[in-house]
Amino acid sequence: MTLAIGRKTLEEGFQFRVERSSKSRYDVRCVQPNCNWRIYAVCIQNTTMFHVRNMNDVHTCSRTQMNPNHRNANSRVLGHIILPKVRDESRKIRGKDIVNDMKVDMHLNISYWQAWRAKAYALTIVQGTPEESFSRLPAFFYNLELNNPGTFTRIKTDNTGRFEMCFAALGCSIRSFLGHLRRVLIIDDAHLKGPYLGTMFLAIAMDANNQIVPVAFGVGRSESGETWTWFLTMLKECIQEPEGLVFISDRALSISQAINTVYPNAHHSLCCRHLLMNVKSRDSRAKFRKGMFWKTCKAYTEEDFERKMEVLRRVIPVGAPLMDAVGKEKWSQAYFPGMRYNIMTSNSAESVNALSRFARKLHIVSLMDYFREFQQDWYSIRRNKAARWVNALPPKIEIIVRRRQVKSERFIVHEIGYGLYEVQDSRKDAKVDYHRYSCSCRKWQISGLPCSHAIAVARHERCTDVIHLVSPYFKADNFRATYSEVIHPPGHPDTWVVPDTPLMTVKPPVYKRRAGRPSNHDRIPSRGEDPTPRRCTRCGEIRHTRTQCQAPAPVNRGSQRASGSRTNTDDYGGTYRHQTFDLNVDLNE
Repeated sequence: MTLAIGRKTLEEGFQFRVERSSKSRYDVRCVQPNCNWRIYAVCIQNTTMFHVRNMNDVHTCSRTQMNPNHRNANSRVLGHIILPKVRDESRKIRGKDIVNDMKVDMHLNISYWQAWRAKAYALTIVQGTPEESFSRLPAFFYNLELNNPGTFTRIKTDNTGRFEMCFAALGCSIRSFLGHLRRVLIIDDAHLKGPYLGTMFLAIAMDANNQIVPVAFGVGRSESGETWTWFLTMLKECIQEPEGLVFISDRALSISQAINTVYPNAHHSLCCRHLLMNVKSRDSRAKFRKGMFWKTCKAYTEEDFERKMEVLRRVIPVGAPLMDAVGKEKWSQAYFPGMRYNIMTSNSAESVNALSRFARKLHIVSLMDYFREFQQDWYSIRRNKAARWVNALPPKIEIIVRRRQVKSERFIVHEIGYGLYEVQDSRKDAKVDYHRYSCSCRKWQISGLPCSHAIAVARHERCTDVIHLVSPYFKADNFRATYSEVIHPPGHPDTWVVPDTPLMTVKPPVYKRRAGRPSNHDRIPSRGEDPTPRRCTRCGEIRHTRTQCQAPAPVNRGSQRASGSRTNTDDYGGTYRHQTFDLNVDLNE
């Protein structure tokens, strides 16, 4: 009854006051004292329905009177109005969007905080309260496993039953990684933004077309060595420890400790992008030498790496010691002991973090279901797209191979014997072992794709195609097999299956918020990443700002023009004055 009358007042542009409100009756009148508008309703006995007994829907007040704030535009009424938009998960509705929609749809001016409270109320209707979300998490995981065979989920609580961490890996993702994907996992974390703060953990792999495939995801109370150890321990129960497993992450010490504890035989490499940001924070010249930095990281042979690293030490003298201290086997392809297949950064995990920017404000069950939903969409879209491919290689891989084919056309091949060939390059000759799929340039072994020298040998052997030289991880059939399975939703909470054995009870965690306004940083800085210092815009120093600068203020240009002169600064910091002359004079005088 209150919602119906509240919406009526917003649509018709008037306000009312409540004379009497109880479980049995509801009496409202127009806010103007001399107006005869009134609605009187009583509750039908033993029901929740109300019957309107008296209604005078004619206003006798002056409609020219205005009130600055609509007293009936409360969060409950506005929340039910915007409820269809909030349920649309494809739309990221914000407070200012609600303010604009109310102006257009209802001709109503509301404040930002009215819109914010209305959105919070609508989200509570759709998702429930955060406390209820933690209690529904075990049932959600149970039905997720029931609808997707092979799915692995775990929940960790403390001694009092309060939430600490959760982990989820869909069955199709586990089977795809073990059967069709490269043994490279990119791990990263991002902070949550909801009422219960925490950290989101991700493990990402790459498919045959170099696209993102989420393998596992979870939520913990904080980022520490203990939480990362528990997350990787759960991951090990899913995928075990396959041979040649490689992890790529930033320089967080907690990740390194967890990998050494849980996966002692795996190889750990660092994200070169984060390393570049660490170097730039120490040496500003690295900003202009980033092209040389990436060439050094991507060098395939040790000789090529040492030559480029020597040049890098000269052009970045302050940042180069950091690269040496980290260890070249952590970030260089030439010295890395494992196979990272040219995956040099953790940008894939950062992309998923950016994708879930708004989802990280949701409750725990909605966040977990969000990852299931977009992964379900990705599997469907890519499966349909791969069904239309006619070539043996995915489009991105085919472009790389074709570029190397064009480059190999000017190479000269000489046969050595027993599958060995000498290839004369315009820069440096190479030795190819055609039977063992190796080349002295090491590009074939490291990337998994044939280098230009190998393609030149294949042309010399009268091969019409180079598909057999490509690693199975990069073939179209492997891509189709990756997305051959489907992901099923757990269904609406009203249709969830309740097991005979009682599920565990999960209570919400206890967080103590810090005083002041919470920060809203989109990315957690990695270890060793210093903030960019702010410089004074007047003198260029970094230890103060313009308002604290003691340097003399520059001369106002307007006063210079008025006085007929102009002051400049020379190369040595001194000032000199240009005298202006009036050209409207008699030159004969």
